[in-house]
Amino acid sequence: EGVYEKELKGENGCKIYIADSEGKEKEQLAYKIVKDGKDIKLTIDADLQAQLYKNFKSDKSCSIAMNPFTGEVLAMVSTPSYDTNAFIMGMSKKQWDRLNKDKKQPLYNRFRQVWCPGSTFKPVIAAIGLQSEAFTGTDNFGNEGHSWQKDKTWGTYHVTTLHTYSPVILKNALIYSDNIYFAKAALKIGGKNLINSLKNIGFGQQIEFPQTISKSSYSNSESFTNETQLANSGYGQGEVLVNPIHMAMMYSAFVNEGNMIMPYLEYKENASS
Repeated sequence: EGVYEKELKGENGCKIYIADSEGKEKEQLAYKIVKDGKDIKLTIDADLQAQLYKNFKSDKSCSIAMNPFTGEVLAMVSTPSYDTNAFIMGMSKKQWDRLNKDKKQPLYNRFRQVWCPGSTFKPVIAAIGLQSEAFTGTDNFGNEGHSWQKDKTWGTYHVTTLHTYSPVILKNALIYSDNIYFAKAALKIGGKNLINSLKNIGFGQQIEFPQTISKSSYSNSESFTNETQLANSGYGQGEVLVNPIHMAMMYSAFVNEGNMIMPYLEYKENASS
């Protein structure tokens, strides 16, 4: 409602005229026609929105659902939330203070922010590695056990993972969500190539969307400051931060021959990819 306030509200009409002693109109001086608010139909699926809220209402979380073929945003949920009617009916200072002091921050709109993507970032790194020919899907990265470091220059720092498996190829790395594999993948891609690839898929850019959403970023600076930051970025850690709407866009490329689909909120008849 905040985004479409101007369209929904419309404009008041008015008329200025001269009246006689009995209040009857004698002469019209100016007239402005009333403009009704515009009807706006959204892509949001109310049932899906409600179900996602029900599932996560007690968590500090956000959920995005998007049709990957059309870009229709089907749900945008930020939890925990609050009763908006309280603002309309009048809120006491006690209620206001309770909302603002709540440690779970119900007033914070989480789906507009950026977050550490973690393992959801691994398929993106895989796609960049394959596209840039830094490695192939059948390259065996070697079994390192549960802990690995490139060499002694990393000091005491090691990348850890939960499972061992064989062969250590891309398909298995995705199945077992192997941090070590994707740390190696990022190093094979290289810092400059990874930055260029991330910029090409929207990192550092303002995504066009009715609500302003935070820009995804790969680092707090213009580059990866060292090898361990680059390695950590390979499995969605380090300083990588991604907006969830942007993440849905990136995932849409997997079913659209590598093309990312732009998200939208206003319903379109016969939407197509």
